[in-house]
Amino acid sequence: MGFSSGSVTFQRYFLAGEHPTSLSETWLKAMEENAFGSETEARSDGIETGWIVPTHYYDVDFSDESRVTVGRFVHVAIRVDRTNAPSAIIRSYQAQEEQAALLANGNGVLSAQDKRFAKEAAMDRAEKEARKGNFRRINAYPLLVDLEKGVLYFGALGAGASEALTTLFAKTFSVSLVPATIDELSCRLAERAKLVRELDDASPSFLVDPPNTDMDLPDFPGNDRSFLGREFLAWLWYAMQTSEGLITTRLNQQIGLVICDSMKLNCCADVTGTTTVNCDGPATAPESRAALSLGKLPTKLGLLVSRGANEWSLQLDGKKASISRLILQRDEDEDPEAFIEGRFNQIVQVGLVVDELFDTFLHVRLNAGWHKELGRLRQWAESFRSPTVPALQRASA
Repeated sequence: MGFSSGSVTFQRYFLAGEHPTSLSETWLKAMEENAFGSETEARSDGIETGWIVPTHYYDVDFSDESRVTVGRFVHVAIRVDRTNAPSAIIRSYQAQEEQAALLANGNGVLSAQDKRFAKEAAMDRAEKEARKGNFRRINAYPLLVDLEKGVLYFGALGAGASEALTTLFAKTFSVSLVPATIDELSCRLAERAKLVRELDDASPSFLVDPPNTDMDLPDFPGNDRSFLGREFLAWLWYAMQTSEGLITTRLNQQIGLVICDSMKLNCCADVTGTTTVNCDGPATAPESRAALSLGKLPTKLGLLVSRGANEWSLQLDGKKASISRLILQRDEDEDPEAFIEGRFNQIVQVGLVVDELFDTFLHVRLNAGWHKELGRLRQWAESFRSPTVPALQRASA
């Protein structure tokens, strides 16, 4: 359990509000008070949450900060138990009750009252068995908190786990968490670069004209910039192929990129669906190139990323800016504690590399030269079109 071994998956969050720059006695005490099992009343939604030490499911010993700190990092986990009966179980109980009612009345017909009684009996039976723990499903998700930088790395991507984290974190520390999605990163980077107005005016770009269809094109609310994620991945793909896989960032750092293992592309106009390509070289696969030429843009990329002496394999989500299947480097000569801290620092570095690449793209995207860059991108996408596939025409006014 935790980020100390194996491949890594994480979604980043920014800490919003006042917080210490290192683990304080107050925060350690707060984790102890909100450790798993500290809730005295069962929740109506059948979910129990609490903090654990990332050694095993039952480790709630927060008496010593050394058990949850490595260097400047706080390394804990959130345990999430679901104790209520699955809906399929309740339906089965109800079916049993209805069958018993049919046998009892002998007329082969269930009245509305019979059905109501059967449902109530099924719910009562499920509740009693839930209190005994018959349906308990245990999950635990690691998190790494860099208090010095105000960033949290959470080892799960699902909405349910995210909700459990943000709720428990706010309850424990009175600090809100802001997901570091492409939308949020866009706002922060644009504000830093004084490009807020340009970001506000930005609208989706298409490498292929939308098809001639009566269907409405996807509508992005004024404060939704998630479309920049797919454009970012498309730009990375283009930049890799035109610069032999070596991208110079706006900070004059060179980052090597190779698309590997997998690629997922979605139709920008929600017309031609989704294409998923799994192979050693998805960037050169006929399926991915054909999808790009038909107006699909990547939403997920498998990448081999190198910076200096470091190299990582990962999958990047263009909307969430989340990382999955991250393979970290290992120095066999490191002692155990230095090894774990080194892994944590690598996780931070991978996040910073993504930020630096996106920052470089965003400056291109929001400045006046974007229309020229977009023209080059469109020519690149057009070059993959098969002569047997007709060009898609822009919807008529």
